[in-house]
Amino acid sequence: MELINKKVVVIDYYKSSNMPVHSFYQHDNNQIEFVIEENGTAADLSNVSRVLVNIKRPDGRVISRELDRQENVILYKMQHEEMK
Repeated sequence: MELINKKVVVIDYYKSSNMPVHSFYQHDNNQIEFVIEENGTAADLSNVSRVLVNIKRPDGRVISRELDRQENVILYKMQHEEMK
């Protein structure tokens, strides 16, 4: 059984929020689940066709990934390249 290190981040368009600093470790199955809300309710992302993320590693290299989206939840499954 593979362990998943999943962190959930709630982003609300209309509310200010504090984001904790999350720690991820190399060789773990790391995931970030972004829950997008509008004033406390699920945001309508039906007009969003693609979600892209750019990660800048400490060595300066930029990694681009297309993320999975279902309803108002965007799932980012980190791969080996991001954790180098």
